[in-house]
Amino acid sequence: MKTSKLLTAISAVAISVGASQVNAQEVQTGIFKVAKGASQKIDRFGVCKVIKNAGANPIMVPAGTAQQWSTGKSAFLTNIANIPGVTVDSCDIPLKLVDCSVLDPYNGSTIQIRNFGVNFETGGNA
Repeated sequence: MKTSKLLTAISAVAISVGASQVNAQEVQTGIFKVAKGASQKIDRFGVCKVIKNAGANPIMVPAGTAQQWSTGKSAFLTNIANIPGVTVDSCDIPLKLVDCSVLDPYNGSTIQIRNFGVNFETGGNA
């Protein structure tokens, strides 16, 4: 039980670190606008990608269905190489946390995290 509480606290830290990515503006149901010079996160149907638009104009990204977004020959992600100036990256952010402290919300102890997930040490009560 303590392990699952610890993993929940670590997940919360990882989520808050990744929160700086901007979500794309949904201009109508299933259609996202990515402005010229912007990088936007789109997370649909279990596929999360960051669309980078270095092109001359804003682009509209269809993601109303899995087939429009990521699945099949006509999907946006399948054909992104045909759009000049537009690239795609994974939503994953490489994390490197060193000597991070997290307060365990269940018992008030401080958890020391070194090298993010390699060495866990439990400190005293906060």
